[in-house]
Amino acid sequence: MTKPEMPKRSSLRDVALLAGVSVMTVSNVVNGKTSRVSEDVRQRVRAAIATLNYRTQLRGRSLRLARDFAIGLIVLHPERRFLNDPFSTEVAAGMSNQLALDGYGLMVIGAQDLDDLKGKLPRISQLDAIAVFGFGERAQRIADYQVLADLGLPMVLVGDDLIGGLPDASFVRQENEAGARELARMVLDCGARHILFVRPIDVWPAMTQRERGARAEASGRAEVETIACSELDFVKVVEVIADRLVQAPHVDAVMGGNDQYGIAALHAAHRIGRKVPAELAVTGFNGFAFRQFSSPLLTSMLSPAYDLGTEAARRLVARIITGAFDPGGKVFSVTPLLGQTVGPLHLKSA
Repeated sequence: MTKPEMPKRSSLRDVALLAGVSVMTVSNVVNGKTSRVSEDVRQRVRAAIATLNYRTQLRGRSLRLARDFAIGLIVLHPERRFLNDPFSTEVAAGMSNQLALDGYGLMVIGAQDLDDLKGKLPRISQLDAIAVFGFGERAQRIADYQVLADLGLPMVLVGDDLIGGLPDASFVRQENEAGARELARMVLDCGARHILFVRPIDVWPAMTQRERGARAEASGRAEVETIACSELDFVKVVEVIADRLVQAPHVDAVMGGNDQYGIAALHAAHRIGRKVPAELAVTGFNGFAFRQFSSPLLTSMLSPAYDLGTEAARRLVARIITGAFDPGGKVFSVTPLLGQTVGPLHLKSA
């Protein structure tokens, strides 16, 4: 009795023939080397890949790597220099070091939007599992996560809650809302009644949670207004905060969505002659090493970003070994870092 023939697996050559391009061009698109490939050609190759359901042969990939399997950290970020963000870098470091102990390598891939992400799916599909760091409004994040879930890879969401409909997923995040509430409580107890919350222009789940926490704690006790600034131009952020403080002298506290904004607020206060903390309370968030260079020392909240990375790695490796994620996800607490930028406010009489 003859064995039934297995369906033929599509090859790079098959994709190249269907797209009308060279095998090398297909290889470049699959591996993300598209700087010299036109958008029209990229679209043709991606269409051929989808039509043929092409998947890189993992066995061959493992032999080429000769040692490790690979897990990916997919950073969905509007900027190409996404690793400039210290939170992303800490998460990546935690994942990389933990995976090395388990015999896995880490591949970090950035995508600026959904189209960019779709163009990198052939490369991502070669991985054994992925952690995903998303941005944008909830609907945008759901769309991004679903595109990745369709690859059939185990997935851990970093910094976000688990969204329904993802078939093989878990999550790790930190207590952003509770941390922001505690910082807000500090400035409120010092007499603050008008808080300026400074956040990035782009929407991040963690930043949304922090703003929500500050507003919840201040409800009935103080007014909270929000301004959004690009994180890329520190000088501009200082200028925007300084201008707002001049226009709104009643603002007596600035809560930075992260330490960069908190330090920018210290520079802005110095520029316009507002004394910190006597006339203006200032806080940040994350407590990364560069906070030590602020003067006065910024009051902040320590984020366990590195630990989020190690936990994401542990969960993915355990999922690969056992075939299932542990129930639920993991939420890490944050720790107050007392500095010299919050104290009793000497408020001027109205």
